[in-house]
Amino acid sequence: MLKSILRSPAALLGEKQSPVPVRHHKALADTTQHSHASSFHILSLFDGRKLEYTEFGDPEGTPLIYFHGILHSREQFHPFSTYPEKHGLRIIAPERPGFGKSCMQKQRSLRNYTNDILQLAQHLNLTKFYVLGDGDGAPAALACANLLGNFVYKAAVVGCMPDPTFEHMENILPFDRKLMAMAKSTPKSILNPFYRMILKAMRRNNNYYRLMFNEFCKADQAIISTPEHEKLFQSGMDNLLKENVDGFLDDYFSRLSLWDFSVGSTQTVVDMWHGEEDCISNINSAKAIAYALPRCNRHFLKGHGHYLFISHIDAILQQLTLDKSITAK
Repeated sequence: MLKSILRSPAALLGEKQSPVPVRHHKALADTTQHSHASSFHILSLFDGRKLEYTEFGDPEGTPLIYFHGILHSREQFHPFSTYPEKHGLRIIAPERPGFGKSCMQKQRSLRNYTNDILQLAQHLNLTKFYVLGDGDGAPAALACANLLGNFVYKAAVVGCMPDPTFEHMENILPFDRKLMAMAKSTPKSILNPFYRMILKAMRRNNNYYRLMFNEFCKADQAIISTPEHEKLFQSGMDNLLKENVDGFLDDYFSRLSLWDFSVGSTQTVVDMWHGEEDCISNINSAKAIAYALPRCNRHFLKGHGHYLFISHIDAILQQLTLDKSITAK
């Protein structure tokens, strides 16, 4: 398998897959004042590790802790939306362990990461806050909703990447399926240098989305082919390649590990947003998580895929922050 992938990165995507030119579409909204990072910070944690976090939006606004997707950047909250600035939201975006300048955990787990987030909240004197997670950041938001319920007003997860309890290997993309299969049987000393090569190839000329283009639904194709999203993806790739590739890989392959909290015991209200044509995180997996949550507002959108965070961010933020006392039926 290694030989075939080295000969052609497209081998990761399955049979007869060829690169597709990414067609640039017009921007989805006015981008003149989108949420760029206002400040970067480093917090020293109790165990000596460092936690990097970024702030966006209104510095005096209602706090919302945001966990970004695996291939997006800490340098920009959203390429199109000005909702946080207009509606008084203070976005606090911590880097997961191993991303940016955040140190890796010795024993990576979502439960341990919520301890980091609690320390961050205490450092910022936050008594209550919202949480929002996109893609691979969604499990962290769910873990906070479950384990830090006394501190969380409400949670929202978008395109949630599930653990193996809810997701089966046959439902994921050939690209991810082959990498996961390799991870189970190949030592890290061999895999990690190889994955660095793949990441650099993916970064070059937006190759990841060019090779994957046909896998996405039309709604996702329109999003990933905008110059704004390409810039967002490339800045995210630059971030992970510059800082700590091993940390990114540790995060990526944590998808193989079971979550160390019980979704069914979550008492915080959760908004679940998921596109029914999501090719990265299967809709059936999202439904399984949603129906396991005792208090969940379900938003399963027909004709949409994985990138609801890009196309529906204002609606997601409005629904999340509409009423701190909202109770899901």
